[in-house]
Amino acid sequence: KSTDDWSVTSKDIWINVTPKYGDAGDGLVTIAVDENNSESEKRIGFVSIISNDKEEVISIEQGKKTIIKPKTTLINADTEGDEIVLDIQSNVEYTTTVDVDAKDWVSCSSCPAGQRIIVLPNRQNFERTGEIYLSYGRDTTIVTINQDKANIQNYSTEYYVSGNGGNISVTSKANAHFEVSIKESDKEWICQLPNTRSQVSFTSEFKIIKNTSLVSRLGEIYFIYGDVIDTVFVHQNPKPVVDLDNKQLMFNEEGGNGEVTITHNTDYSIQLDNNVSWLTYSKRKISDNVDKLIVSVSSNPNITSRQALLNVSYDGEYTAINIEQKQKKDIIPSVSSVEAK
Repeated sequence: KSTDDWSVTSKDIWINVTPKYGDAGDGLVTIAVDENNSESEKRIGFVSIISNDKEEVISIEQGKKTIIKPKTTLINADTEGDEIVLDIQSNVEYTTTVDVDAKDWVSCSSCPAGQRIIVLPNRQNFERTGEIYLSYGRDTTIVTINQDKANIQNYSTEYYVSGNGGNISVTSKANAHFEVSIKESDKEWICQLPNTRSQVSFTSEFKIIKNTSLVSRLGEIYFIYGDVIDTVFVHQNPKPVVDLDNKQLMFNEEGGNGEVTITHNTDYSIQLDNNVSWLTYSKRKISDNVDKLIVSVSSNPNITSRQALLNVSYDGEYTAINIEQKQKKDIIPSVSSVEAK
């Protein structure tokens, strides 16, 4: 407010005033200052308001340029958790704030280099992002933290084992140290063996116990990290069975054909025990699990009986069919008594 005309001026080039002149009465002067690019020194400038022979001097102090420079503003944290020392160059006493959505898994504290950031393991089935705010007055620098979800990938999730059991190897690629768990009801026949690990993959060994039942079974193995689960299924065939309805065939001297019904749930082979020329056999499929074995025997020209064995083999076991043929009957002529005269 002035009773005379007035003028405003500043000798500091970083201070800008508008308007520079005004009439008597109430007036409004706007003072704007340029950015201070000095990172080490504050600066002081002056604005003079002159009216008639009077001068009013206003002192303006501007702080040095705020520097909050982290070495990086993007951190990719390990899935299993991380501790990062973030180097920060600063010329002010800044404050550190973790975004509210990340406070349950990110924390930070001051250290000589800048900030020590603790990231908890990500046990959820999605990746997550959090932010840390480094603030001084109206200046804020944002540090973003990305954390990938756990990824467990088994190269195969279906394994097939014979009824006799055996070992399976499950190779997995993962970015976290997962746990392996066998379904409780399957632990009596699936056993985990010691694991091996390379830089990029794991190999888990499992022993599958022989199936002594006549039905197939399905087992489940879980590869777990937090909420992330990858399931491997183990299919095991039932106990190998080859059942013969008859294990002995009897033939008379004329020979002929005999039949044996074979019920099975596994592959089998038939082999004649001795190289005999008087016996042949063939197999006819009745259904997927039933075959008919036809044994043909030629007539026996000998006065002694004869025998042969057909061996039915499967899964390291065998059973035998005994084949026996009676001898040729010996014809003895009858002798009549003749009375001499």
